[in-house]
Amino acid sequence: MYNYNYEDWPSLSYDLAALASRIDRVQSLLLPLVERVRRMPAEDRKNYFLDVLIEDAQQTSSIEGEYMSREDIRSSIMNHLSFGNYGKEVRDQRAIGVGKLLSVVAANFRNPLTEVTIKYWHELLFQTTRSIQIIGDYRAGTEPMRIVSGPDYDLTVHYEAPPAKRVPAEMQRFIDALQIKWHQDPLIDQLLRAGVSHVHFESIHPFQDGNGRIGRVIISHLISQGLGFPVPFTLSKVFNENVSDYYAQLQQAQRNLDVTEWMKYFLDCVIKAITNATIQIHFILSKNRFYDQFQNSLSDRQHKVIHKLFDAGPEGFDGGLSAKNYERITRVSKATATRELTYLTRLGALTRTGAGRGVRYQLNLDYGEEE
Repeated sequence: MYNYNYEDWPSLSYDLAALASRIDRVQSLLLPLVERVRRMPAEDRKNYFLDVLIEDAQQTSSIEGEYMSREDIRSSIMNHLSFGNYGKEVRDQRAIGVGKLLSVVAANFRNPLTEVTIKYWHELLFQTTRSIQIIGDYRAGTEPMRIVSGPDYDLTVHYEAPPAKRVPAEMQRFIDALQIKWHQDPLIDQLLRAGVSHVHFESIHPFQDGNGRIGRVIISHLISQGLGFPVPFTLSKVFNENVSDYYAQLQQAQRNLDVTEWMKYFLDCVIKAITNATIQIHFILSKNRFYDQFQNSLSDRQHKVIHKLFDAGPEGFDGGLSAKNYERITRVSKATATRELTYLTRLGALTRTGAGRGVRYQLNLDYGEEE
């Protein structure tokens, strides 16, 4: 039996006491993150939000089994957000749709969420591919909307959404439910609303296709309204790290009206997403401090290596930077690589770990609170 079959549908509820420790954890992490974002230099903040949008577009598409190049998504987003005359052609038409969708959502987060808005988002997502019959409007007909897996001769039905004839009324109830107050703290209230609304929206499954991607941008839109600026982290990345768990949690939540377990999962994902964002922002600010300190002490060759280390992100090179890596990047001899790595370590630009052939080097970055 699915949640929409219950008499009290769509009155979704949860045990607030069971979520208390997670809500406290979110508050302790989210407010400092918001402050760090506000304190970022304007150019760094713009580039950071661009990276968040690109990552979110890649990850939300990947959840649905669609894989797109980062450069195509970057081109789509930069063109739609008017970040200068970027002018690079987007080869993958799907990237145009998802890039424009996330750009529009981020740029217009202050606008109220309406049925018209949601239908417009759906049109943006599919306008360049025309891969489905009904674009920008709810599904129609008598064919059941089912989430299935397995071969045609042995399909497993994970979920069957309400009939299409119920969708218009269900979506009106969805919009009405956004007015429910979930918490006295405005930011946490909006965060909880985003979690509950995801179950509600995915249960209705109003479109012929694209319900997951639209449902996840609704999450971003609602959280952004609570923050007062576009959401500075990507939940889709966390969902996608264990996509089978994401679907399992969602399908379980669609079996009854109590969404406590889903909300536990959702808040855990929010906590991880905030933690990832905090690390990334520290990395960006540490990069600025690093170059302030070492810019004039590095040769062109050393700059090249340092740039590659920063390009690898907070995780760094897989297995760390070795002397052999340094030789390959700079095309110098083993002796020169060893001498320059020793210089960079004594300078304080790199740290060294291990011994013998296991020696590895990492950027010497301070991940503590920025002053």
